Amino acid sequence: AVSWGESFLRLPFPSFISSHEPATHLIEAIRDSNAFTVEAWINPAGRDQYGPARIVTISESAISRNLTLGQGNTDGDTGTDFVIRLRTTSTDLNGETANGLGQGRVLNGLMQVVYTHDVAGATTLYVNNRIVASTIIPGSLENWDAQFGLALGNEFTGDRPWLGDLHLVAIYDRMLTEEEVAQNFNAGVAEIVEGLPPALVGIVRAESAVNVRAQPNGTIVTSVQPGEEVLILGTNDDNSWTQVQLDTGIEGWIASYLLAIP
Repeated sequence: AVSWGESFLRLPFPSFISSHEPATHLIEAIRDSNAFTVEAWINPAGRDQYGPARIVTISESAISRNLTLGQGNTDGDTGTDFVIRLRTTSTDLNGETANGLGQGRVLNGLMQVVYTHDVAGATTLYVNNRIVASTIIPGSLENWDAQFGLALGNEFTGDRPWLGDLHLVAIYDRMLTEEEVAQNFNAGVAEIVEGLPPALVGIVRAESAVNVRAQPNGTIVTSVQPGEEVLILGTNDDNSWTQVQLDTGIEGWIASYLLAIP
């Protein structure tokens, strides 16, 4: 149901794209800074979607989340609005009070959508470099659940699909300023993607198959062969284990000394 176009990911039918593990490092970074930005360059398959349909979400279910950027009316009916939900110490677990922000109109074609929140609670929604809504959402982000996952195009319950093309999704652990939002908009998605650092790739260096584990020293989920390339996702606190993604999409951990990073 998911296919690659030229520099974009197409979701023509209900799909589900998620992190294999909880988005713990991302969530902890945002909790520490008490601010964030979600930037998405999207081309919806239709202006009327419902649910709200999940474009980007860090959540557990349809009623428990840290944040969500969605499309559709806040009551779940079909609509041509962007909807945000945010969990803070002053909201419920679903972040429903974030709906007081209001909505920004969904446009036809490729568009930049930016959702920012700063340490003082100022929350802003931009569409194509124009502020379409802003409010104060009080409370801190210290109650964010570090075990929630990151998903694109649907909720973890699988019943809030969003259809369209994802050209870029970026999540920052700080609020982008108006000037930075404008800079990204004026640069365009192609230049932003071109300016991103290259993916970090490691090569398995061993004389026999190497185990890939669910956690450092955890259960074996699969194995990789000598000379095989893996995508580097990060390391544990003492760098003794490296989190990787295989070309099959499986994520896991490999002892760091068994990897060579050119």
